[in-house]
Amino acid sequence: AETWKRQIKEFEISKKNPNYRYLATHGGDYFNPFGTFQLNSKLFRTINGGENCSQGDYSTPCYEDITNNLPDYQTDPNNPNPFFATKPVITGIALDPENHLRIWLSFTGYDQTLRVWTSKDGGDTWVNEDPNGILSNFPANNIVYQEGTDDRLYLATDVGVFTKDAYTDWHEFGNMPNVRVTELKINQCSQTLRAATYGRSLWEADLYPSTNSPSNTYFISSDTDWSNGFNLLSNLHINNNSTLNISSEVNILPNSNIILDSGSTLNILDGGIIKSCKDCGNLNFEVNGGILNITDIEDSVLYKYSFNVINGGIVNIYGDVCYDRILDLIVDENSSVLLNN
Repeated sequence: AETWKRQIKEFEISKKNPNYRYLATHGGDYFNPFGTFQLNSKLFRTINGGENCSQGDYSTPCYEDITNNLPDYQTDPNNPNPFFATKPVITGIALDPENHLRIWLSFTGYDQTLRVWTSKDGGDTWVNEDPNGILSNFPANNIVYQEGTDDRLYLATDVGVFTKDAYTDWHEFGNMPNVRVTELKINQCSQTLRAATYGRSLWEADLYPSTNSPSNTYFISSDTDWSNGFNLLSNLHINNNSTLNISSEVNILPNSNIILDSGSTLNILDGGIIKSCKDCGNLNFEVNGGILNITDIEDSVLYKYSFNVINGGIVNIYGDVCYDRILDLIVDENSSVLLNN
């Protein structure tokens, strides 16, 4: 059994339900002194985070092998016989961050029906994501999902980058070179796509605009500490008499709203910073009866921002104040902004 250990090609953890994890292993033609043999790419799934299992105990496996659910790949197209069928080699896994059961896989090879397939039930059944055969007959090398969109996908192929969403079919993306693209990464903070190519270096392009962000809201409903960094793709709303302490870098999309309800507190402490992901954009603080404490405003917020302090809200600014970064300051008669420097 030791001889058949495989390299892990892709590993994705569901953002919505971290107990769901998907793992793909390498596959393809392998050579040894006895000749060439085909080693299938494998797809595994766990629904319990890979816990409550025993290595080597096949009665309670850590990961379930769901490879057989995938479509077949005919190694001999002229002889469509199940004897010659294997499984396609997986090159990428993309997950819907809002639904742990929705998955997309990219495949290498030269079967045009095997470019991208999708599952809505956690990998039990699969359908072709390119039923119209739009994608060229070249290998697909990686796939990523853009959070906050209507299923916007980006696909790396041997002839450039392609994209689609729930309402449009596959088409070429941006000004990426028409060469082999081996890896894609989305920088959610800067809203850019980065592509690694074979022979043409690294490329970066702006993503399509998000359709759902930052209209979505991230709620803080219990006392929370952010001391190891945090990236937000939405508005921030602190409620339920909760306190959020920030002592690390927090990135948030430009023009997002930071809302504090009555009885709630936001403490931006020494070493803490809230910053816009891009070089422009404003951050809007709505202190609706809550308390906002900032230590050194020029260290805490790097970009222009506005304050709307209402319904008995309190803003305490400790240390230095960089006034040219204040875009708007609205304070009603029951609220206050205090400079404690």
